[in-house]
Amino acid sequence: MTQIPPPNPLNYQVPPTFQQPLRPTSVTVIAIFVIIFASIGILCSPFGLIPWFSDMGVQRDPVSQAIYGNKVVKIWTIAGTLIGFVLAIINLIAAINALKLKRWSREAMIKVAIIQLVLVFIGTCVSAIFMVPDLLAAGKSDPAYMGAAIGGLIGAVGGLIFGSVLPVLTIIFFRKPHVIEAFEREPGVFPSA
Repeated sequence: MTQIPPPNPLNYQVPPTFQQPLRPTSVTVIAIFVIIFASIGILCSPFGLIPWFSDMGVQRDPVSQAIYGNKVVKIWTIAGTLIGFVLAIINLIAAINALKLKRWSREAMIKVAIIQLVLVFIGTCVSAIFMVPDLLAAGKSDPAYMGAAIGGLIGAVGGLIFGSVLPVLTIIFFRKPHVIEAFEREPGVFPSA
């Protein structure tokens, strides 16, 4: 004769097994920062071009002439802004898809980061070579303009440092083995413990 097994008197439950997260924290953090900064770039870049195509930038003081009167600075600023706008769109799309661990998004973010580093370096060189000397020359006649020259140089170096942080972090963290593994993993497959 068979009997029904007695119920579990203590009603123990099986503890849930721990599974590692599918998306590394570094991917989440960097992707969110890229989404924020790319969105700001997309929204603000068109406004950065307004002075170059209106009378706002045409003034007679030496500081404005050094900035708006220099053809190299003008061409670089317009080209750099347009390139930056396109890169911001690409980076926004890649970062959103990096949160979904799409395979192509990791490579896209690394390539955009490398291009951004090159653009930041070129922008710093353009400022230091073509804009600051004109401001220093204007500063010899009026000490107030010397402050603009020094501020321009500090801004160029600050832009180099600040503009390089997120691209460098993207390149470093998105090339780590566990991040590559997360992007290469089949959807829904958990990593081995």
